[in-house]
Amino acid sequence: MQEELNQFKRNDVWYLVPCPKDSNVFGTKWIFRNKTDEKEQIMLNKARLVAQGYTQIEGLDFDETFASVARLESVRLLSIACHLRFKLHPMDVKSTFLNSVLQKEVYVEQPARFQDHIYPNHVYRLKKALYGLKQALRACRPYISFSVGLCARFQSDSKESHLLAMKRILCYVNGTKNFGLYYSFDSNVELAGYSNADWARNIDDRKSTTGGCFYIGNNLVSWFSKKQNCVSLSTAEAKYIAAGSCCTQLLWMKQMLNDYGIRQGKMALGLHYLENTHSQLHAKVSI
Repeated sequence: MQEELNQFKRNDVWYLVPCPKDSNVFGTKWIFRNKTDEKEQIMLNKARLVAQGYTQIEGLDFDETFASVARLESVRLLSIACHLRFKLHPMDVKSTFLNSVLQKEVYVEQPARFQDHIYPNHVYRLKKALYGLKQALRACRPYISFSVGLCARFQSDSKESHLLAMKRILCYVNGTKNFGLYYSFDSNVELAGYSNADWARNIDDRKSTTGGCFYIGNNLVSWFSKKQNCVSLSTAEAKYIAAGSCCTQLLWMKQMLNDYGIRQGKMALGLHYLENTHSQLHAKVSI
């Protein structure tokens, strides 16, 4: 607990002020957790002080919230490090939220049993975000992508059949936990994507499902499976909607590579179009 408060002091998170009369003062709470190793033996006792942000009022205490986290696609785009022969080192940033500067006045109570001896009735005015505040968030494997997305549609009204399906997915993950993605050194850095879609597979609303995967050279860096928002009247329409979704992803990845100094020319999007059960047509679109 003292180490957590020392982190606040080092990051200049707050300072004591008299309790304001017309401001909402939030409470604080200690969260304790034991960190264990692979043998379930306790390695570290962790304590975290959080603000009771559920009492915040939108428009008064905060304006908007969003999670400023990295997309997995942007992380996997670092596969270009293989091509460029970079050395990568993992790291952990402690007290991540404590580095975000707040724009509004936020006051929290002093932690229990850690009150200042001279000013016990003062409160802390936050200079940076604290865990639990609404502002804090602001400042899988590809083979199970479709199955997990399908089961997620029934979270609010799940049945025993959905539980059995999730257990089967977990059994699959347990049996393939030693598998992984391989990024090769001899791959090029050309960006390409592949898309496909079924037609009216959902028997309830007759909506189609879009699927896509994206490569940098030979390295798989992104994939997705998502139900379409509208009802397609033909297989061709479902394929075009899938191609549109994949094009937006390709353009976003192209911009990310441009930020890394890797320019892309025309990008290829492979389409698999199934006319009927007897004939198949493969098309390639350049972006």
